[in-house]
Amino acid sequence: EQAAALKMFWQLCLNLMGLSNNTVELSGKAMDEKELVFTGAVNMYFVLVKNIAFNLFGQYESVASLVIKKEAQQHLVVKGGSYTALMYTFHRSLSLYAMAQKNRKKKKKYTT
Repeated sequence: EQAAALKMFWQLCLNLMGLSNNTVELSGKAMDEKELVFTGAVNMYFVLVKNIAFNLFGQYESVASLVIKKEAQQHLVVKGGSYTALMYTFHRSLSLYAMAQKNRKKKKKYTT
């Protein structure tokens, strides 16, 4: 599981350097996300790394659908205060804030 997590972060770094065709898909020299075997910890790291990638490349709506689809929060609650849980919470909060800023409606002035 640690090897899979390291490969995910390695592939994220390669994506950030522009060495992959798809910026948010973890497929390239280090790994291919379609060949990943999802266990509890691997699922948690996958959602974390994808969350970071989506944030850095501005795809904030994708974070919400990924979290719902992969159900990573259940595993992160078990882990408690681990470093990965803190990173996940931070990046998820960034996504929610960016979505709120993007979808914020202009204040209307009402006259009586």
